[in-house]
Amino acid sequence: MPSIASDAPTGFDATYSTGERGENSRAPTPRVSATSQHRFAADHLTHLSPPYPHEPAPLPPLSSLLLDERPPPTFPLYRPAPSPPSISQSSLRYSDPKSLPSDAKIARSLKVRLSKRAVKDHPPLEEDDLREFYAALVESGAEEAARRYETLDAPKEERLRLGDGEREVVLRGLAERVLGLNAPESPAFEDREGENMVAGPSRVTNIVSGDAVPTQTIIHALASIPSENEGRNEGVLSDLPLGLVSRKEWDALFDQTVRLCFQATGCSATRSGSNRFSRKVGLLPLAAVATESTFIDDAAGYQLSTSQHDILTSAHLHASGPIGAIAHLKTYELSSHPAPQSSYGLVLSHLLERDSSSHTRALAWDLFAHMRLSAHPMPSREIYRLMITSCGASSDPQPERARDLWIELTQDNGSIPDEPEYTAAIRALSSTKKDYLEAFDLLRQMLARHHDATYVPFSEDEDAWAGRLRHGQRQRSMSRWIPSLETWKALLEGTKRAGDLPRARWVLAESLRMARASEVAGYPAKGPDEDMMASVFMTYAAWKPIVARRQVRVRGGVGHEGIARDSDTQESTAGSTSDTVQPTEDPLVDVGLTEETPAGDGDAQDVSTAQGKAADSTSPQTAADALGEASALFHQILQPTSSSSLLTDPFRDTRPSTRLVNSYLSVQLAHSQTLAAARTAWDETWSDAVLVERGVRPNGWSYLVALEKCALGNRQLSQENREEATSWGRKLWAEYLAFQSSLSVSTSDSGSNTFSSTGFGLGLGPRQVERAWRAIIRIHTLADDTAGALSLLSQFQARHPPSRILDSYAPIPDAGLGLRFTDRTTVREADVPPHMLFEDVGVLHQRLVRDEDGRGVALVKWVTTGYEKALEKRRKWRLKGAGKGGEVRSRRSRQVEMIAAAGGEEDLSTDMDRPNNAEHEEHGKAGHEEAVAEQNEAEHEAAEYEAAEHEAAKEA
Repeated sequence: MPSIASDAPTGFDATYSTGERGENSRAPTPRVSATSQHRFAADHLTHLSPPYPHEPAPLPPLSSLLLDERPPPTFPLYRPAPSPPSISQSSLRYSDPKSLPSDAKIARSLKVRLSKRAVKDHPPLEEDDLREFYAALVESGAEEAARRYETLDAPKEERLRLGDGEREVVLRGLAERVLGLNAPESPAFEDREGENMVAGPSRVTNIVSGDAVPTQTIIHALASIPSENEGRNEGVLSDLPLGLVSRKEWDALFDQTVRLCFQATGCSATRSGSNRFSRKVGLLPLAAVATESTFIDDAAGYQLSTSQHDILTSAHLHASGPIGAIAHLKTYELSSHPAPQSSYGLVLSHLLERDSSSHTRALAWDLFAHMRLSAHPMPSREIYRLMITSCGASSDPQPERARDLWIELTQDNGSIPDEPEYTAAIRALSSTKKDYLEAFDLLRQMLARHHDATYVPFSEDEDAWAGRLRHGQRQRSMSRWIPSLETWKALLEGTKRAGDLPRARWVLAESLRMARASEVAGYPAKGPDEDMMASVFMTYAAWKPIVARRQVRVRGGVGHEGIARDSDTQESTAGSTSDTVQPTEDPLVDVGLTEETPAGDGDAQDVSTAQGKAADSTSPQTAADALGEASALFHQILQPTSSSSLLTDPFRDTRPSTRLVNSYLSVQLAHSQTLAAARTAWDETWSDAVLVERGVRPNGWSYLVALEKCALGNRQLSQENREEATSWGRKLWAEYLAFQSSLSVSTSDSGSNTFSSTGFGLGLGPRQVERAWRAIIRIHTLADDTAGALSLLSQFQARHPPSRILDSYAPIPDAGLGLRFTDRTTVREADVPPHMLFEDVGVLHQRLVRDEDGRGVALVKWVTTGYEKALEKRRKWRLKGAGKGGEVRSRRSRQVEMIAAAGGEEDLSTDMDRPNNAEHEEHGKAGHEEAVAEQNEAEHEAAEYEAAEHEAAKEA
């Protein structure tokens, strides 16, 4: 190894500490410098290694010390790096680390510098250039923002539906393999309507050559093949391949089975139609499709598609009703493969939209809760919209529940609602007078979204429904939030309940303006229809005038004097006037008619004219103004026109109907000055040539509204109008009975006469019948014709006896759901026949007491008590769940048990069917005690009635 040369001095340089020594200080320790140590190591290595033939190049010094520099006093050999110079806090630009610029700010400043450098040599932009640039920037993402991006699902295998010919080929091959049938080619079997098809497990017998492929026979053959767990029949499976039925063949078999059930022989998907088709062609009923699908799932692991699930659920729904469809859905829940939400939606729609009642709505809410618990915790937008819409039912409004679902849809799930969802929520909130203003808040949100989606910067058109600039022409850009006709109609549901005429007029004007703008822009537009105008007229009828009729008087003369308010009347009615003042905070009310009129000192103040022209030309203030405006609208609707444009004919899409005429007549009845004027308007309206030509006739609602007007008390009708009310009411009642008898009456299974499903629409529902009879009884009572009123009460009891309330009781079948969303104690009883309670004939009872008519008082008490007892008993049955295990015993059977329990005569049993012993044993001791109690109660009521009659006879 070569020797290591160094410029360091040779030898040991021993140094001693020069510090003063203390008493206990040690002796000085010699210290060897680093240079001497290296030199010693180099000499030692030189002696150990052989010399090289030439002198090696010198190595760089191990230290940067100069020769005259004193070496470091201690180790290490290398000098540590010098410490950085201290920086004073005053020299720092950012004293606080939090004040340091962020990466985004640095990038932004860099972008600004680069942009300035890029446009440094460009000429400055003009004002028009800046406007165009800003408009293009705003419109750049309008189309993307208007789109709704749904959640992307994983790619699934697409199942293409087979054509008729291909399906026949597939099924014929399956029949040849499974049944050993070499069926020749024949016309498509769906055109043969399933003739000569054979049901049952037979494979080849009774199959005529040239007939259609026996679909049901194939299904029975597949079902009869034993599984791997069962005893295997080698003779049966010897000629069958392992892959017995492919997925394509399952698809063809399923589609053909359902196709034949629905389309063959033109039968509808009902229980009777399916049974008739089954008897003719030998197919199983529609309910049997569930068994086939279950067999398919078990045998081949076949998974039904969404459309197949919907078809299968619809078949169950039409064959066995909602209970059967719910049982079908629960079957798939137990198999850990729940049906899709669209299948649940079919059942919910059936319960909520087709002849819905309080019980069907309660079952729908129970199914909704069960679905979220067992199958789909997160409902789809369609399910949310359906349930929110159901909250707006007029017979059972639930705005609070709709509000909760809306918050869950928009906030919890983060979903952006579209026009259908907004319309459903608006209708639900408009179902009550208390919450209808929240519906207008939702409309503002909807219009704000529509404005953001279609905003055109620097638009010169001031119209709210103006268009955007496209190809040099103004054209409105449609969005997902533009209100539809159903949205405007939903808003009017709230205004007619609250009598909010300013908002109703705004809704009508805005809907017309939007429809006209859409028509000009080239989009399909529909103006107000008859249902919308009926709601507008109902709002006119419910509106309370700001200036009451009793507060105005004619001062005399024409011209500028007109009608003025009397100062004395104003002072006496100032409190009532302030109560009718409507709020004006809402910006939608663009009319200044709701401000309180200042009180005068003694001089009269002009407010309107007698001809109906309001002092403010934008909205009526008196009843005459409202009546004149409603009449103008109605006659404009009836006026025939040849124009097909909304610009010239705003009511182009409004067809005269009975409901529209009834709504207009309600305005006449509410705001006419005298009853004679209302009667004249009634006769002239129904005799109008346009209505007669179109076949528009009065219905039950027409007579009901007029009868209730005639039945008003003396506070609402003056004494001079009382005779007019009595004569007109009797005439209306005769016409009402004739109209009611002209309609067909269907007899239910329980023997009670119930009107068809259109009874409510015709004004002949149970509650409407009650109101009509109550009105005519009140009319006779107010005319001091108590004998006629008692006669009408007896006729009502004969037509609608209290026993029918019990006979029409039907048990609610248990759907077997795991969760109940509703309490049966809070569900209102549905389909209760007409009845009359004591408060309904309270005025008659007072007149009878005044006249000291004891027999009449007893009759009133006996009739009303019978209805009350029947209602109480029916309610008791409902709370106990009576009849769930079977049908409720008939009225005759209960009467026989009551007579037998009380020891009655045996010969009465020949006229009635005596219940069998099995039924009597089923009810047991509890039923016997109930029968005895009913008999005792009936005897007690009869004794009271006889005593009342005896007292009345004695007084007479």
